[in-house]
Amino acid sequence: MPSDTAQLSTAEKRRQRTLERRRQTAAEVIASPADMALRPSQSFAAQTITQALPRELLDRGLITFDQHGRPLVASYDPSLLAPNPQRARLEDRGLEELAASLNEHGQQQPIIARLITPTDRRRWPDAFKSDQIILILHGHRIHAAQPKTKLEKLRAELMLPAEGESDLDYIRRGLRRASVKMMHSQSYDIFDKVHLYMIWREEFALPEPKDAQVAKYFEISRSEAQRVKAVANLDPDVREDILKMDKRPAEEVVVSIADRPIEEHRDAFRRYGHLTVSALRQIKQRETSVDQSPKIGAAAGRPRNFSLSLTPEQSPIATITTHLTPKEWKRRGGSRAFWHELKKLTGNGEVREQIHDELS
Repeated sequence: MPSDTAQLSTAEKRRQRTLERRRQTAAEVIASPADMALRPSQSFAAQTITQALPRELLDRGLITFDQHGRPLVASYDPSLLAPNPQRARLEDRGLEELAASLNEHGQQQPIIARLITPTDRRRWPDAFKSDQIILILHGHRIHAAQPKTKLEKLRAELMLPAEGESDLDYIRRGLRRASVKMMHSQSYDIFDKVHLYMIWREEFALPEPKDAQVAKYFEISRSEAQRVKAVANLDPDVREDILKMDKRPAEEVVVSIADRPIEEHRDAFRRYGHLTVSALRQIKQRETSVDQSPKIGAAAGRPRNFSLSLTPEQSPIATITTHLTPKEWKRRGGSRAFWHELKKLTGNGEVREQIHDELS
Protein backbone atom coordinates (compact mmCIF):
# COMPACT_ATOMS: atom_id res chain seq x y z
CA MET A 1 0.00 0.00 0.00
CA PRO A 2 1.53 3.38 -0.96
CA SER A 3 2.48 5.70 1.85
CA ASP A 4 0.72 9.05 2.51
CA THR A 5 3.85 10.90 1.45
CA ALA A 6 3.88 9.21 -1.95
CA GLN A 7 0.32 10.38 -2.59
CA LEU A 8 1.10 14.04 -1.92
CA SER A 9 1.35 16.46 -4.82
CA THR A 10 4.71 18.04 -5.68
CA ALA A 11 3.50 21.42 -4.39
CA GLU A 12 2.37 19.90 -1.08
CA LYS A 13 5.69 18.08 -0.63
CA ARG A 14 7.54 21.34 -1.31
CA ARG A 15 5.33 23.17 1.21
CA GLN A 16 5.99 20.56 3.88
CA ARG A 17 9.75 20.74 3.26
CA THR A 18 9.60 24.54 3.60
CA LEU A 19 7.69 24.30 6.89
CA GLU A 20 10.15 21.74 8.22
CA ARG A 21 13.11 23.97 7.32
CA ARG A 22 11.43 26.88 9.09
CA ARG A 23 10.77 24.76 12.18
CA GLN A 24 14.43 23.77 12.34
CA THR A 25 15.59 27.31 11.65
CA ALA A 26 13.31 28.80 14.30
CA ALA A 27 14.48 26.25 16.85
CA GLU A 28 18.13 27.01 16.04
CA VAL A 29 17.60 30.77 16.26
CA ILE A 30 15.79 30.53 19.59
CA ALA A 31 18.29 28.07 21.06
CA SER A 32 21.37 30.00 19.95
CA PRO A 33 22.98 32.79 22.02
CA ALA A 34 21.81 36.33 21.30
CA ASP A 35 25.04 37.31 19.56
CA MET A 36 24.81 34.29 17.24
CA ALA A 37 21.21 35.19 16.34
CA LEU A 38 22.58 38.34 14.72
CA ARG A 39 25.49 36.83 12.86
CA PRO A 40 25.66 38.03 9.22
CA SER A 41 26.27 34.50 7.87
CA GLN A 42 22.70 33.42 8.64
CA SER A 43 20.54 32.06 5.85
CA PHE A 44 17.71 34.24 4.57
CA ALA A 45 15.17 32.05 6.39
CA ALA A 46 17.07 32.46 9.67
CA GLN A 47 17.26 36.22 9.20
CA THR A 48 13.51 36.54 8.69
CA ILE A 49 12.78 34.30 11.69
CA THR A 50 15.15 36.46 13.77
CA GLN A 51 13.22 39.56 12.70
CA ALA A 52 9.90 37.94 13.55
CA LEU A 53 11.13 36.44 16.85
CA PRO A 54 13.86 38.76 18.23
CA ARG A 55 15.83 36.92 20.93
CA GLU A 56 15.70 39.90 23.31
CA LEU A 57 11.89 39.99 23.19
CA LEU A 58 11.72 36.22 23.67
CA ASP A 59 13.95 36.51 26.73
CA ARG A 60 11.76 39.32 28.14
CA GLY A 61 8.64 37.20 27.68
CA LEU A 62 7.04 39.60 25.19
CA ILE A 63 6.88 36.80 22.62
CA THR A 64 6.15 33.14 23.22
CA PHE A 65 6.68 30.47 20.62
CA ASP A 66 6.16 26.73 20.45
CA GLN A 67 9.27 25.28 18.78
CA HIS A 68 7.35 22.11 17.94
CA GLY A 69 4.42 23.96 16.41
CA ARG A 70 4.11 26.00 13.26
CA PRO A 71 6.94 28.57 13.05
CA LEU A 72 4.66 31.12 11.41
CA VAL A 73 2.42 31.43 14.50
CA ALA A 74 3.60 33.07 17.72
CA SER A 75 2.01 34.96 20.62
CA TYR A 76 2.98 38.63 20.83
CA ASP A 77 2.60 41.31 23.43
CA PRO A 78 0.00 43.68 21.88
CA SER A 79 2.46 46.58 22.09
CA LEU A 80 4.54 44.90 19.37
CA LEU A 81 1.64 44.93 16.88
CA ALA A 82 0.82 47.96 14.73
CA PRO A 83 -2.43 48.73 12.86
CA ASN A 84 -2.10 48.82 9.08
CA PRO A 85 -2.03 52.33 7.53
CA GLN A 86 -3.84 50.75 4.56
CA ARG A 87 -6.60 49.33 6.72
CA ALA A 88 -9.96 49.06 4.99
CA ARG A 89 -12.46 49.13 7.87
CA LEU A 90 -13.82 52.63 8.46
CA GLU A 91 -15.16 52.08 11.96
CA ASP A 92 -14.77 49.47 14.70
CA ARG A 93 -18.14 48.34 16.00
CA GLY A 94 -19.13 45.74 18.57
CA LEU A 95 -15.82 45.78 20.48
CA GLU A 96 -17.58 45.15 23.80
CA GLU A 97 -19.25 42.03 22.40
CA LEU A 98 -15.97 40.87 20.86
CA ALA A 99 -14.11 41.42 24.15
CA ALA A 100 -16.72 39.34 26.00
CA SER A 101 -16.31 36.55 23.44
CA LEU A 102 -12.51 36.63 23.75
CA ASN A 103 -12.79 36.38 27.53
CA GLU A 104 -15.18 33.45 27.33
CA HIS A 105 -13.71 31.49 24.43
CA GLY A 106 -10.19 32.87 24.00
CA GLN A 107 -8.67 33.89 20.67
CA GLN A 108 -9.99 31.28 18.25
CA GLN A 109 -8.23 32.54 15.12
CA PRO A 110 -4.78 34.15 14.90
CA ILE A 111 -4.32 37.66 13.61
CA ILE A 112 -2.86 37.68 10.08
CA ALA A 113 0.25 39.85 10.06
CA ARG A 114 3.60 40.57 8.42
CA LEU A 115 6.87 42.22 9.38
CA ILE A 116 7.16 46.00 9.41
CA THR A 117 9.77 46.89 6.77
CA PRO A 118 12.06 49.91 6.43
CA THR A 119 9.93 50.95 3.45
CA ASP A 120 6.84 50.97 5.70
CA ARG A 121 8.55 53.34 8.11
CA ARG A 122 9.58 55.66 5.27
CA ARG A 123 6.13 55.66 3.65
CA TRP A 124 4.25 56.20 6.91
CA PRO A 125 6.74 57.81 9.34
CA ASP A 126 4.07 58.64 11.92
CA ALA A 127 2.27 55.31 11.83
CA PHE A 128 4.67 53.13 13.85
CA LYS A 129 6.35 53.23 17.23
CA SER A 130 9.98 52.20 17.46
CA ASP A 131 9.19 49.01 19.41
CA GLN A 132 6.50 47.78 17.02
CA ILE A 133 7.76 45.03 14.70
CA ILE A 134 4.59 43.37 13.37
CA LEU A 135 1.97 44.94 11.08
CA ILE A 136 -1.62 43.66 11.22
CA LEU A 137 -3.14 42.63 7.90
CA HIS A 138 -6.40 41.11 9.19
CA GLY A 139 -7.69 41.07 12.76
CA HIS A 140 -7.56 44.73 13.81
CA ARG A 141 -10.74 44.40 15.89
CA ILE A 142 -9.13 41.67 18.02
CA HIS A 143 -6.18 44.00 18.65
CA ALA A 144 -8.53 46.91 19.45
CA ALA A 145 -10.63 44.79 21.83
CA GLN A 146 -7.65 43.24 23.68
CA PRO A 147 -7.36 46.00 26.36
CA LYS A 148 -10.93 45.12 27.42
CA THR A 149 -10.00 41.44 27.90
CA LYS A 150 -7.82 39.32 30.16
CA LEU A 151 -5.61 38.26 27.23
CA GLU A 152 -1.98 39.19 27.82
CA LYS A 153 -0.76 38.17 24.36
CA LEU A 154 -2.30 37.84 20.92
CA ARG A 155 -1.55 35.00 18.54
CA ALA A 156 -0.41 36.12 15.10
CA GLU A 157 0.19 34.12 11.95
CA LEU A 158 3.07 35.75 10.11
CA MET A 159 3.41 36.12 6.38
CA LEU A 160 7.19 36.22 5.95
CA PRO A 161 9.02 37.77 2.98
CA ALA A 162 10.30 35.51 0.23
CA GLU A 163 13.98 35.42 -0.64
CA GLY A 164 14.78 38.10 -3.21
CA GLU A 165 11.43 39.85 -2.68
CA SER A 166 11.59 43.64 -2.42
CA ASP A 167 9.91 45.51 0.43
CA LEU A 168 7.35 46.95 -1.98
CA ASP A 169 6.46 43.55 -3.42
CA TYR A 170 6.20 42.15 0.11
CA ILE A 171 3.91 45.02 1.15
CA ARG A 172 1.71 44.52 -1.91
CA ARG A 173 1.54 40.77 -1.40
CA GLY A 174 0.34 41.40 2.13
CA LEU A 175 -2.23 43.90 0.87
CA ARG A 176 -3.53 41.36 -1.66
CA ARG A 177 -3.84 38.61 0.94
CA ALA A 178 -5.74 40.88 3.32
CA SER A 179 -7.88 42.31 0.50
CA VAL A 180 -9.14 38.95 -0.74
CA LYS A 181 -9.93 37.84 2.81
CA MET A 182 -11.82 41.06 3.59
CA MET A 183 -13.82 41.10 0.37
CA HIS A 184 -15.19 37.66 1.24
CA SER A 185 -15.90 38.48 4.89
CA GLN A 186 -19.45 39.27 5.99
CA SER A 187 -18.11 41.42 8.82
CA TYR A 188 -17.14 44.15 6.34
CA ASP A 189 -19.90 46.32 4.89
CA ILE A 190 -20.03 47.81 1.40
CA PHE A 191 -18.34 51.05 2.50
CA ASP A 192 -15.39 49.14 4.00
CA LYS A 193 -15.06 47.25 0.72
CA VAL A 194 -15.21 50.48 -1.28
CA HIS A 195 -12.49 51.95 0.95
CA LEU A 196 -10.38 48.86 0.30
CA TYR A 197 -11.02 49.27 -3.43
CA MET A 198 -9.81 52.89 -3.26
CA ILE A 199 -6.68 51.85 -1.32
CA TRP A 200 -5.91 49.32 -4.07
CA ARG A 201 -6.39 51.94 -6.80
CA GLU A 202 -4.09 54.37 -5.01
CA GLU A 203 -1.42 51.72 -4.32
CA PHE A 204 -1.21 50.72 -7.99
CA ALA A 205 -2.11 54.16 -9.47
CA LEU A 206 -5.18 52.83 -11.29
CA PRO A 207 -7.38 55.72 -12.57
CA GLU A 208 -10.46 53.67 -13.54
CA PRO A 209 -9.93 49.90 -13.46
CA LYS A 210 -12.20 47.67 -15.52
CA ASP A 211 -14.70 45.30 -13.94
CA ALA A 212 -12.57 42.31 -14.91
CA GLN A 213 -9.48 43.81 -13.21
CA VAL A 214 -11.37 44.42 -9.98
CA ALA A 215 -12.91 40.95 -10.05
CA LYS A 216 -9.55 39.26 -10.67
CA TYR A 217 -7.60 41.13 -7.97
CA PHE A 218 -10.18 40.67 -5.21
CA GLU A 219 -11.32 37.23 -6.46
CA ILE A 220 -14.97 38.28 -6.67
CA SER A 221 -17.60 38.10 -9.41
CA ARG A 222 -17.96 40.84 -11.99
CA SER A 223 -21.37 41.76 -10.61
CA GLU A 224 -19.83 42.28 -7.15
CA ALA A 225 -17.06 44.33 -8.76
CA GLN A 226 -19.69 46.49 -10.45
CA ARG A 227 -21.48 47.02 -7.14
CA VAL A 228 -18.27 48.13 -5.43
CA LYS A 229 -17.44 50.49 -8.29
CA ALA A 230 -20.95 51.96 -8.27
CA VAL A 231 -20.83 52.77 -4.54
CA ALA A 232 -17.33 54.20 -4.98
CA ASN A 233 -18.94 56.86 -7.20
CA LEU A 234 -21.66 57.73 -4.68
CA ASP A 235 -22.19 61.45 -4.09
CA PRO A 236 -19.79 62.33 -1.19
CA ASP A 237 -22.44 64.24 0.78
CA VAL A 238 -24.94 61.39 0.47
CA ARG A 239 -22.22 58.95 1.49
CA GLU A 240 -21.49 60.95 4.65
CA ASP A 241 -25.19 61.13 5.52
CA ILE A 242 -25.47 57.34 5.21
CA LEU A 243 -22.38 56.75 7.34
CA LYS A 244 -23.84 58.97 10.09
CA MET A 245 -27.07 56.97 10.29
CA ASP A 246 -27.58 54.89 13.45
CA LYS A 247 -28.93 52.09 11.30
CA ARG A 248 -27.47 52.12 7.83
CA PRO A 249 -29.43 50.89 4.82
CA ALA A 250 -28.78 47.39 3.52
CA GLU A 251 -26.14 46.98 0.82
CA GLU A 252 -28.74 46.44 -1.90
CA VAL A 253 -30.40 49.74 -0.97
CA VAL A 254 -27.07 51.60 -1.07
CA VAL A 255 -26.22 50.10 -4.45
CA SER A 256 -29.66 51.05 -5.78
CA ILE A 257 -29.02 54.66 -4.74
CA ALA A 258 -25.52 54.72 -6.22
CA ASP A 259 -26.39 52.92 -9.46
CA ARG A 260 -27.83 56.01 -11.15
CA PRO A 261 -26.53 59.43 -12.30
CA ILE A 262 -24.82 61.28 -9.45
CA GLU A 263 -27.26 64.19 -9.66
CA GLU A 264 -30.05 61.77 -8.71
CA HIS A 265 -28.32 60.34 -5.63
CA ARG A 266 -29.78 62.84 -3.16
CA ASP A 267 -33.35 62.26 -4.31
CA ALA A 268 -32.83 58.49 -4.41
CA PHE A 269 -31.48 58.58 -0.86
CA ARG A 270 -34.55 60.51 0.26
CA ARG A 271 -36.86 57.99 -1.43
CA TYR A 272 -35.08 54.71 -0.68
CA GLY A 273 -32.63 55.31 2.17
CA HIS A 274 -35.10 54.29 4.91
CA LEU A 275 -36.45 51.20 3.12
CA THR A 276 -35.87 47.52 3.76
CA VAL A 277 -34.66 45.38 0.87
CA SER A 278 -38.12 43.84 0.52
CA ALA A 279 -39.82 47.25 0.35
CA LEU A 280 -37.25 48.52 -2.15
CA ARG A 281 -37.82 45.53 -4.44
CA GLN A 282 -41.57 46.02 -4.35
CA ILE A 283 -41.23 49.69 -5.31
CA LYS A 284 -38.78 48.93 -8.11
CA GLN A 285 -41.03 46.17 -9.40
CA ARG A 286 -43.97 48.59 -9.58
CA GLU A 287 -41.83 51.24 -11.27
CA THR A 288 -40.54 48.84 -13.92
CA SER A 289 -43.71 46.78 -14.42
CA VAL A 290 -44.66 46.35 -18.06
CA ASP A 291 -47.58 44.91 -19.94
CA GLN A 292 -47.22 41.11 -19.69
CA SER A 293 -48.68 40.49 -23.16
CA PRO A 294 -46.03 39.55 -25.76
CA LYS A 295 -45.14 42.50 -27.94
CA ILE A 296 -42.41 43.90 -30.09
CA GLY A 297 -41.91 47.60 -29.66
CA ALA A 298 -39.85 50.30 -28.04
CA ALA A 299 -38.42 49.76 -24.56
CA ALA A 300 -39.83 51.93 -21.78
CA GLY A 301 -37.91 55.18 -21.64
CA ARG A 302 -36.02 54.33 -24.84
CA PRO A 303 -38.68 54.68 -27.64
CA ARG A 304 -36.09 54.93 -30.37
CA ASN A 305 -34.59 51.49 -29.68
CA PHE A 306 -36.02 48.12 -30.66
CA SER A 307 -36.97 45.86 -27.73
CA LEU A 308 -38.51 42.38 -27.52
CA SER A 309 -40.67 41.80 -24.41
CA LEU A 310 -41.64 38.28 -23.37
CA THR A 311 -44.09 36.75 -20.92
CA PRO A 312 -42.98 34.41 -18.11
CA GLU A 313 -44.68 31.56 -19.99
CA GLN A 314 -42.49 32.22 -23.04
CA SER A 315 -39.14 32.60 -21.29
CA PRO A 316 -37.51 33.52 -17.94
CA ILE A 317 -35.89 36.36 -19.93
CA ALA A 318 -38.20 39.38 -19.63
CA THR A 319 -36.78 41.78 -22.21
CA ILE A 320 -34.14 41.91 -24.91
CA THR A 321 -33.25 45.54 -25.59
CA THR A 322 -31.00 46.64 -28.46
CA HIS A 323 -29.04 49.76 -29.39
CA LEU A 324 -30.73 50.05 -32.80
CA THR A 325 -34.10 51.38 -33.90
CA PRO A 326 -36.47 49.15 -35.92
CA LYS A 327 -35.52 51.05 -39.09
CA GLU A 328 -31.82 50.44 -38.45
CA TRP A 329 -32.48 46.73 -37.97
CA LYS A 330 -34.42 46.63 -41.25
CA ARG A 331 -31.46 48.19 -43.05
CA ARG A 332 -29.22 45.44 -41.66
CA GLY A 333 -31.54 42.68 -42.80
CA GLY A 334 -34.48 42.73 -40.40
CA SER A 335 -35.30 39.69 -38.29
CA ARG A 336 -32.56 37.62 -39.91
CA ALA A 337 -29.93 40.17 -38.75
CA PHE A 338 -31.44 40.22 -35.25
CA TRP A 339 -31.29 36.41 -34.85
CA HIS A 340 -27.80 36.37 -36.32
CA GLU A 341 -26.60 38.80 -33.64
CA LEU A 342 -28.17 36.67 -30.91
CA LYS A 343 -26.31 33.60 -32.20
CA LYS A 344 -23.05 35.58 -32.27
CA LEU A 345 -23.68 36.62 -28.68
CA THR A 346 -23.97 33.02 -27.48
CA GLY A 347 -20.55 32.30 -28.98
CA ASN A 348 -18.84 35.38 -27.49
CA GLY A 349 -16.24 34.08 -25.05
CA GLU A 350 -16.14 37.25 -22.93
CA VAL A 351 -19.93 37.29 -22.56
CA ARG A 352 -19.98 33.57 -21.69
CA GLU A 353 -17.29 34.15 -19.07
CA GLN A 354 -19.24 37.06 -17.59
CA ILE A 355 -22.42 34.96 -17.37
CA HIS A 356 -20.41 32.10 -15.84
CA ASP A 357 -19.02 34.49 -13.20
CA GLU A 358 -22.52 35.74 -12.42
CA LEU A 359 -24.43 32.45 -12.42
CA SER A 360 -21.70 29.78 -11.99
